[in-house]
Order: sequence, then C-alpha cells, then structure tokens
Amino acid sequence: MIIKRGDIFYADGYLYRLLNIDHYQEIEQFTADGKYMKELIINTNTEFSIDRNHTPVITDGEKIYFSGKVYHDRWDSNDAILSLDPNTMKMEAVYEFTEGGFDICGVYEDYFILNSTVPNPHSEIDSEYIPVVELLNMKTFEREVLFENIHESEYVYNEWFQLDGERIYTSFSFNDMPVYNLRTLNSEL
Repeated sequence: MIIKRGDIFYADGYLYRLLNIDHYQEIEQFTADGKYMKELIINTNTEFSIDRNHTPVITDGEKIYFSGKVYHDRWDSNDAILSLDPNTMKMEAVYEFTEGGFDICGVYEDYFILNSTVPNPHSEIDSEYIPVVELLNMKTFEREVLFENIHESEYVYNEWFQLDGERIYTSFSFNDMPVYNLRTLNSEL
C-alpha cells in the first residue's frame, strides 16, 4: 500500500483531484499526462464525505481508501473507511465505526493504523470515550488496540503519523517526540 496526502494525488496510473463544492465533493480522474477521464460527485449531506484535512490517501492497487463519513440519512452518519474503485468511480463504505471515531494515520502490512476514540473501559475515569491507537485488519475487519493515548498520566487526543513502513510518531511538545515501532510493539525515544 502507498500513502499519499493532498487534494491532488497520483495513484495507480491516474491523477486525481478532490474538490469541496457547497454540499458535495467531486473526485476527478485524469490520465498521468492530464487528460480528463471521469468524475464522481458525492452528496456530502446524504451519501459520503471524505475527510480532506486528516485522511491519507491509501491504495492497494485495486481501490483507493479514505477516512470519511457514511450517511444513513441527512442527520445520521458514522465515521467510516471509504473505498473508491478507480475503474467504475464507485464509492462505498468498507468499514463503519458505530461507537467512537477515528482517523487513518497509516498502513502496516494488511492493517490500517488508526487514531481512534473508543468507549472507556475504565470505571475510575470520568470520560465516555478515550483516545487509543489501534490496528484494523483490512481482511478480517478485526480491531486491536495497541495502546491508550496517554501522556504524562493524562489522556490526550493527539494524532500519530506514519514515519516509515513500521513506525509511527507523535509530538506532544517540541522537546518530546515519541516513536512507536509496530513490528516490535515498543516505544522508541
């Protein structure tokens, strides 16, 4: 899988442009030399919406994946992983989060790495949800919490980012940049 960010990105031989226009989004597809091919128009009130500010664009060679929302009606939506088929320009929700939320921060082998909020399992902590970093197996859709997002004994809603093929990082301050190795399941400083 390849990770790219931005409103204009290149994936699997095509150039794409993602636009926000009023209450809809457009994904335009172009050849590598810039010739317009086709587009997908998404109604962001009733269908899907791509989180342009936080999502990396991920491809597995067949589909392109984004963080976003799936709408069941105008007022009912869930965070979701969305896929786009470049051949048909059809979008679908691959996985919906019915409790809590998430942002994709990267990929590791067959897993998406997620910055998530999950229901709080600790009765002594007065919070409905807590921030965690977890893996989502894209073949089985099983989720595995790697660690609760705690810094100096406090839960923090801080994002982690992909550093390379097996490490993620975050910065809680300019003097402290934790790195977490997904292969060894250990922190590195």
